[in-house]
Amino acid sequence: MDVGCYNISLSRFLFDKNPDQVQSITKIHPEYGVDILSSGLLDFESGTSTFTCSMQCAGLQHVQIMGTIARIEMNMPFNPPVDRETELYVYSGDTVETIRFAPCNHYTIQGDLFAKSILDNTDVPTHLQDAVDNMKIIDSILENK
Repeated sequence: MDVGCYNISLSRFLFDKNPDQVQSITKIHPEYGVDILSSGLLDFESGTSTFTCSMQCAGLQHVQIMGTIARIEMNMPFNPPVDRETELYVYSGDTVETIRFAPCNHYTIQGDLFAKSILDNTDVPTHLQDAVDNMKIIDSILENK
């Protein structure tokens, strides 16, 4: 219900749609009844997305996006360190391109953009339907546990 939302959101963003099918294995804490480890498989028409997330495992965030001619890798994609650059690597054939992003605080940017949309009476950067769609998939994953 927490860290897994980022994996699902990224997958939906990359495929530009909701998955057609969801499979998962989820471990629930016996005393507290909350999810503590989930692995999921999201099936889209043009590919699949797999992920594992947990609040009780050693900290790691890593994304691999594999295409037909190249792949992208990124460490700490969801809440990168605010005090140093973040790097994204594009592997294509024998070459590796490194793309660097300046340090920033994603949560501050998110709050600022939301406040700006209210002050300027404009659309929010991410519409509510996106959160609703993401939650439907999270519910589906928890139902498949």
